[in-house]
Amino acid sequence: MKIDQSILNKIDELYKDGIIASAIQFGSSVYLPDTCNDIDIAIIVKDSHFEQFTKLVVGVFPETYDISLILESEVDHNFYFGNHGVYLIEAFKNGNVLVGNNVFLEISNELNNFDIQKAVFERMREYVYIMRKSYFLESKNDLFLSRYIKFLRLSLFLNDHFSYQESMKLSKNDISNYYREKLQLDTENKTLLEKKLFLENLWKQLRKKYS
Repeated sequence: MKIDQSILNKIDELYKDGIIASAIQFGSSVYLPDTCNDIDIAIIVKDSHFEQFTKLVVGVFPETYDISLILESEVDHNFYFGNHGVYLIEAFKNGNVLVGNNVFLEISNELNNFDIQKAVFERMREYVYIMRKSYFLESKNDLFLSRYIKFLRLSLFLNDHFSYQESMKLSKNDISNYYREKLQLDTENKTLLEKKLFLENLWKQLRKKYS
């Protein structure tokens, strides 16, 4: 999946007009462009132009674009966006700069690996919440399944099998093959309930390490 030229033109226009400081494409559309479902872009807006920005982007970005809107003054080593912690800085650092400079490069140097792991662990609490709800609400099963491979991927990072960036580049097949060949664990040939119980066991191990 590639960014439409019209979107690139709009981002370039906003930058040249001094409204945004930078824009960074990150996530699966960078690492796994052939299998991604959307395009993640972080747009860092100059504080004094925030209201103007909001008026200029109405209806510009289709739903296939997941935009992280960040004020320039919010960029520091305590960065938090929604329920995403400092690990997002690492994702931004390794993204594709569309305009401006990558304002997260300097901040990333202040983080150690455990800072990133701890933030990822906290993020995974939401995945566990969804899983626990799905035991009682069948409507949550699709959401659980969409988080299943992400949980497996991040668990490899938290258990020190891969760096954060390496784990983000793993495809679904890469992940299932690694669990099967290196850890002797089958992640695919399971019923829905077995997948949930498998993650429960992984979560129990992670809690011992990070809680």
